[in-house]
Amino acid sequence: MRLLYYVGGVFLIVAFFSAAAEVLVHSARDKTQMIVAAHDLLYTIWPSGLLILQIRLENISPHLWDPWVLSMLSMPAWARFGLPGFIFITLF
Repeated sequence: MRLLYYVGGVFLIVAFFSAAAEVLVHSARDKTQMIVAAHDLLYTIWPSGLLILQIRLENISPHLWDPWVLSMLSMPAWARFGLPGFIFITLF
């Protein structure tokens, strides 16, 4: 149980850094949106890694990338890591 508490702490740290990294997206792409999707954040920070991930996942299964991973990357990264981190720290 204590391990999930520490995992929650790591998730909150990642959520904080991803929220701070959204400044990179706003400065690099001149975005007018307030909330940045995790896909845009990853593409700004590491574009080749995101493309390599897409190619490898489509080699495993063509349907793995489009409905599953893209739906996960459509949310903001700080929400994707912050919500489970908050729940883990609160419960454990």
